[in-house]
Amino acid sequence: MTVIGQPNPPLKPEWNAFIHWIFSRCGSVVTLPPHAMDAATSLGGSGPALAALCMEGLADGGVAMGIPRVQANQMAAQVLKGTAALVQSGEHPAILREKVSTPGGCTIGGLLVLEEEGVRGKISRAVREATVVATELGKGKQGANGTRW
Repeated sequence: MTVIGQPNPPLKPEWNAFIHWIFSRCGSVVTLPPHAMDAATSLGGSGPALAALCMEGLADGGVAMGIPRVQANQMAAQVLKGTAALVQSGEHPAILREKVSTPGGCTIGGLLVLEEEGVRGKISRAVREATVVATELGKGKQGANGTRW
């Protein structure tokens, strides 16, 4: 994923198209305003670690219920890979979640545990905290983690 900051004044359309073409050879490209670059750093840069933690939690749950670690890790990775592919194909995450949550089923039971514990808010908070730290580090501040507690 490449994030390109929108210059001010904007580039000529042909230059913008050329820059996007170059970076799209390597993967997905998004353009964001300058004020969103620290958030892009935290979401794109810290996101893999956050996703890996979620993946570990999925695998740990499987292991706790009897699935061997190797297979649990494979299954958790495939779950995230498949989910990402569906979202990248245009499926909204909320719609996907609703589609796989059958009434009285195991999925809604598991989701309710996460919602009761505020997991969605905590994941969002982790991205926001990483953004604040990225901003502080960008200003040259050392030891930016834990300074707001």
